[in-house]
Amino acid sequence: MSMHWAALLTDVRTDSSSACDTAGIALWALQFTPRVTYSGQAVMLETAQSLRLFGGQAQLHAQVESGAREMGVLFTAWAPTRLAALAFAGAGIADGFARPLAQMLDLLPFDCLSAVRVHAATLARLGCKTLADVRRLPRGGISRRFDKELLLAHAALELYRTARTSWPCRHSLRPAVWRQAAAAADERVAGSPACRRDGFHTALAP
Repeated sequence: MSMHWAALLTDVRTDSSSACDTAGIALWALQFTPRVTYSGQAVMLETAQSLRLFGGQAQLHAQVESGAREMGVLFTAWAPTRLAALAFAGAGIADGFARPLAQMLDLLPFDCLSAVRVHAATLARLGCKTLADVRRLPRGGISRRFDKELLLAHAALELYRTARTSWPCRHSLRPAVWRQAAAAADERVAGSPACRRDGFHTALAP
């Protein structure tokens, strides 16, 4: 089954005092799915198995977005992966299913992801403006000059670009290792688990 992620953007970059209660929103989101995570920037829900329960995609989207606005969420985005949903939320794009994922991500400004944004000054000096520019950077250079979070994001972006054809054999990583790295990117770049229930999320993390 394909995944259906929502990213509820809670962080205000220019005024952190305006940020809403991310942990509280994560607990609220458990009514829609047990698969909920949060970071300081956003709450993320994986809702593929909840679509039928809530009457289909349109109705689930409407309920989540309406309730999220009441909870103080700034913006909600939907996408087939967690990292992509977070990127689209940061860029103000609600529908990450509108076109092929890699094409949409390539056009986004690189500062839509916090793991990339922290290196904005260096990336700008390298001529980067979009996620496509970051994706095209040589992996070896990234591993030497940047932290693991950017390296993982780079792995995920490259995976999204190649997933519909073949695994990127031109890289030194074996396909299984590449898949593992990209999965780790989606886990770590998008944020740490917040609430666990039924084997996935049950207790609020500190």
